[in-house]
Amino acid sequence: MTSSSDIERRGQRLGALREMFGLTQTGLAERIDVNQSFLSRIEKGERPLPADLVTKLALAYQVPVSFFDVPTAEREILVQTFWKNSKATAADERRIKRLHREASRVFEDISLASGYHATSLVDPRDHGGFVEQVATVTRTRMGLAPTTPIKNATRELERLGVGVITDLEHLDPDRADHKGISMPHQATGRPLVALVSEMSGAEQRFAVLHELGHLIFDQGLVSPIRGGRNPAEQRAHHFARAMLLPRDGVIDQLSESLNLQGYLGIKAQFGAPVASIIKRARDLKLISVERERSLFIQWSSQGWRKHEPVEVDNEKPLLFGQALTQIYGSDRRVASRDLGLPSDLLRQWAQDPDGLSLGLDKIESAPAAVISLRDRRRV
Repeated sequence: MTSSSDIERRGQRLGALREMFGLTQTGLAERIDVNQSFLSRIEKGERPLPADLVTKLALAYQVPVSFFDVPTAEREILVQTFWKNSKATAADERRIKRLHREASRVFEDISLASGYHATSLVDPRDHGGFVEQVATVTRTRMGLAPTTPIKNATRELERLGVGVITDLEHLDPDRADHKGISMPHQATGRPLVALVSEMSGAEQRFAVLHELGHLIFDQGLVSPIRGGRNPAEQRAHHFARAMLLPRDGVIDQLSESLNLQGYLGIKAQFGAPVASIIKRARDLKLISVERERSLFIQWSSQGWRKHEPVEVDNEKPLLFGQALTQIYGSDRRVASRDLGLPSDLLRQWAQDPDGLSLGLDKIESAPAAVISLRDRRRV
């Protein structure tokens, strides 16, 4: 006999399936030829999910039957931070949040099972909550000197025990409404940062450090952060700038008289977007508000809002894929059955096929160079 808890769990997983594929109850009901009110009662836990419907759903959406037996966990109610612009739709947001919850569940399980260390982050309360100090201490924990650029931001997060996925969902490149997502909470000892839209290498580096800022500063988050002007969102931006562009490394290069072309050399050196370097100059009060405004007008008129000169290589995560391989081997079908997710999705997150050769014990010393020296010399 099916218990009430099993009925409730399967109803929740039916809702999770809808979110993952961006479906309404009506849309799903039409696809599988059932009544919408019937699905509603299942999701509310008022009636069980029939076995024949599980089979039909699994075939229709190419998910393993085990998807519907995934146990519920505290992460289902944890608040996620979501870096997006004003054009992002509510339906897209629900889908991406669901994908991130599923990926976070998988990463927590495989990271723990693989024996990789839990996350160790700076406690901002030990430093008065000051962004500059927290960034300085975080960089020190990464073994970076005060003037040293971060060669590979993704690898640094992985060495802290933070999982990274740079391709949470395949989106149309023209739809860059979403950037990154994380789930900051003190109970999550193995958090996952995920990037959503296609972005340049410099933007990618900024985005993962932005989400690291949320993981550090927003662990007491009880409601979503709304809008780019929210102080918590601005703090995460500030943290990312301070990580990529340390004060001692840039203070002698930034000035009121530095022209826009001069910022390209700093981009090549530190792998940060020009827009972030301009903001960093203002953070450090090395340029006036008027100069900042003037530089951004030039930056926009040059067409750099869509594409900045000086290419910075995209970074490739290793930790998720290697933990998955260590536990389940290279056949993702085995992992799919056990973790309750499509094997294609696991391959995408693990960035197969060439991510299978490096073991977990090698991540600490994995190659980190991402900034093109050729571009640096040309600038």
